[in-house]
Amino acid sequence: MKYVRRMSGNILIHYTTNVWSIGVTLCILLSGLSPFLDEQTYGNIINIDFNFHESQFPYAFQSVKILIQTIFVREPK
Repeated sequence: MKYVRRMSGNILIHYTTNVWSIGVTLCILLSGLSPFLDEQTYGNIINIDFNFHESQFPYAFQSVKILIQTIFVREPK
């Protein structure tokens, strides 16, 4: 696996962490809401529990929704 070194220390992180962040940012830009935010945010992130409610994503194309679903996977390839 390829890793990148964080500038602030010797912690190695996988590049997919950045891809995950892009997915979260896309959700926020499209809906104005965090994809995992509710009373159990941590559990939602661990279980990758998110939904595309039409009222939250009124202008999102289906291809963008598929992209976000592809990003939010437990063990990316």
